Amino acid sequence: MKSRRLSIRVPDPLLSQLQSYLDHQGLTVTEGVLAPIASYVGDNDKLPLVERVSRIEKRLAALENNIFIR
Repeated sequence: MKSRRLSIRVPDPLLSQLQSYLDHQGLTVTEGVLAPIASYVGDNDKLPLVERVSRIEKRLAALENNIFIR
């Protein structure tokens, strides 16, 4: 898929937090920002595979907890 550049202004403290998070997760800025944007607009098919699997794992864990609680 063709990509275009998007420039935004981010306050320094927020940018610092974002960079720390991305460094900890081993993600690039593009990878780290695309997932929340795709989620926000409801286009979950465009989420990176890692994010999609992570969400499925969380939903599965919640279902398993629900089964074991009953």
